[in-house]
Amino acid sequence: MNIKDYRYILAIGDLGSISRAAEHLYITQSALTRFLQRVEAEVGTPLFYRQSKQLHLTAAGAVYLERAREIVRLDDEMGDEIKQMIADAHAHLRVGFTIGRAGYVLRGMLPAFFEKLPHVKVTTVFHMMSELLDMLEGKKLDLVFGSSGAKSPQFKYAALGKAHFVLVVRAGSEIARKGRVVEGFPYPVVDRESWQDELFVVPYAGTNSWRITRDLLQKEGISPRIRLQLPDVNSCMTAVEQGLGISMLWSTPKNDTQVEYLCIREFGVLEQDYYAVMRKDVSPTPPMRRMIEAFRQE
Repeated sequence: MNIKDYRYILAIGDLGSISRAAEHLYITQSALTRFLQRVEAEVGTPLFYRQSKQLHLTAAGAVYLERAREIVRLDDEMGDEIKQMIADAHAHLRVGFTIGRAGYVLRGMLPAFFEKLPHVKVTTVFHMMSELLDMLEGKKLDLVFGSSGAKSPQFKYAALGKAHFVLVVRAGSEIARKGRVVEGFPYPVVDRESWQDELFVVPYAGTNSWRITRDLLQKEGISPRIRLQLPDVNSCMTAVEQGLGISMLWSTPKNDTQVEYLCIREFGVLEQDYYAVMRKDVSPTPPMRRMIEAFRQE
């Protein structure tokens, strides 16, 4: 038997009539009658009996239809999966991330994405959020990940969690060992005396992280000893990992980086919402949904 046989028997069973099933299947009534006779001969027992001009299932027919329905469902699912694989093989996803996410994206997010969709081509852009949203509006990007202040009515926002403004220090360092768990803080807490005299690694002046760092330090009357000013947040994370100084940045998943996040007691908890953003007129494609899932897995 082939899949067509099962579909024909299902039509007869569901409609209870050879004539109605033939009309539904766009074949002649005589052809469908001969088909049913052939299948019943192969099975070795009638699948239907007639009562009051209506076809009813025999016990064998009920078993046949139950199994036939499952076979047809599996065949449909297989066909859909293969079609999706073919579509994914030609898919191209353009994704924007805020500056500083490169290490996280390459270490954790993209490997998780490609594990499920290995044939999708992905183009990434790292920029400030305002620039990314302009590119999204101009249809130069399909999906943007980042923190957003006022929400625009032309976009859809999927909440992904919160980012915290933290002190970034090398794992196992003396400052890291001074951190203490304090209720209400997402990371261990240190006082300003623990770090204010340390050498700083800072991103360039145009970043949001540097503006917040500068404002917080000025508020506390601290003049930081800047050792390095680097072009992006990801470079700052690498420099801290290498023991070149400490930094203040928005938190990202650390993956396997050798850094620790600390909260500063005097600053309290500083946080912002993180979103996946897409245009309102666009329905999320399977690659877009998978990219969002990959972010949440981390």
